[in-house]
Amino acid sequence: MKLPETFHFLRLGWWMTHMAAIGAIAALGFHFGSAHSGHGAEHKPAVAAAPGSNAVRDEMRLLERALGGGAAHFASGDLRPIEHALHEVHAARERTTEAIRSGGYRPPRNGDQLERFLELDKDFHTQLEALAGAAARNDPKEAGAALGRVMQGCQGCHAEYR
Repeated sequence: MKLPETFHFLRLGWWMTHMAAIGAIAALGFHFGSAHSGHGAEHKPAVAAAPGSNAVRDEMRLLERALGGGAAHFASGDLRPIEHALHEVHAARERTTEAIRSGGYRPPRNGDQLERFLELDKDFHTQLEALAGAAARNDPKEAGAALGRVMQGCQGCHAEYR
């Protein structure tokens, strides 16, 4: 049975899409809604490196925090906190690279292709820099496009190595 045009909102796909979006925005806003307020402050990583910790997992947690508040920042019209949170992720990259080069970390899949992993990581951080720049300029159009490229980078690396 085909629904009349005015009842398209009753389709399951419409509900799934909108409920997922609303849930994601609410969760992100709740989790990251109180992000940095001092835009000029120097940032120290929020996840301290514990001895024997997994550098990649630590970096991914910082990334989740940095990007998680994105929807709330877009909604508020102030993207600058995204930039500051991304600085923490970028700082954690050094630990990740060192862990990979020293043999302290091997990806769950394709652990023999570490140069490719580092290449993807370099490209990913280039995309993060573009997002940070757009956020610093408070440019929602470019930040949105950069965020899309960042998310594609997540998917690409996870498809190969996770």
